Amino acid sequence: MKLARSTYYRSRRQTAARRAVEQRIARLCAELPRYGYRRITAQLRTEGLDINHKAVARMMRERGLQVRPLRRFVRTTDSEHDSPIFPNLARGFIATGADQLWLSTPIEC
Repeated sequence: MKLARSTYYRSRRQTAARRAVEQRIARLCAELPRYGYRRITAQLRTEGLDINHKAVARMMRERGLQVRPLRRFVRTTDSEHDSPIFPNLARGFIATGADQLWLSTPIEC
């Protein structure tokens, strides 16, 4: 047979202990949804499991347990200012061609 040696040993690596670790990682991710692989690794180590952070990251990636960070709401408009508010002069403007420029006062050449 012309199989790579890694093909034969790959199925043997899937042991009951590894499946138990994967299930524990899935439960931790369900309990603590904002924990990434580093904090999950630290939690597993406090529980007494000796596991590498790269293995935890790989297992989380394979199961789709990656954490999506919360987007911060950034307020960009300050409506409570004392400055004058200018009217929108192009409110009724509808472009009829490409690169059309609308000016309130025409430019004379």
